[in-house]
Amino acid sequence: MRSATLALSLLTAPLADSAGQTPLPPQAIFGDVVQRFAAELHLSPLSAGVPLGILELRIWEGFGLTGVRLYQIHREGGHWSARRFYPVDHPDRIETEPLDESLPWAVRWSEAEAAGIWELTPSPARPSDYVPRDDGWSVVVEAAEGPRYNISGSDNPDYACTADDQRLLTVVHALLPTLTRYCQD
Repeated sequence: MRSATLALSLLTAPLADSAGQTPLPPQAIFGDVVQRFAAELHLSPLSAGVPLGILELRIWEGFGLTGVRLYQIHREGGHWSARRFYPVDHPDRIETEPLDESLPWAVRWSEAEAAGIWELTPSPARPSDYVPRDDGWSVVVEAAEGPRYNISGSDNPDYACTADDQRLLTVVHALLPTLTRYCQD
């Protein structure tokens, strides 16, 4: 348990820019891990923003024994594309596939905005007696539109189930209903 707590604190330590001077935007749980995975996948960091007229969403999920998956959703000029990368934490075995488009991405995005994707906190507020789990399901959501950027992550949001966790789960459900997790009783 102590090693899991130490690992979690190391994973959430703030990053600095390439010159080592200026801190990046607030970091979510696993924020530095997803930055490293993005670099390994040769994806530009969303924290720097994207060109005007472009929207990019990255949902990173897993982080337990089952590995890490990335869902990348991109809109440019009204055209949407979406794909899944798995297993991101094993770059020598990554497979990529397009995501289901049975529910239009514009509708999903509208629901995510209505659910407050831009207002999500970097990490959930947790009670002082919260005991993290060593394994489970965690998620990080990154959103960039032009210079606007937000990152939010949670370890075991379905277990902790705080108000911040519930908001994050609502946004994830809006974008990827198949990833839906519910608070455990």
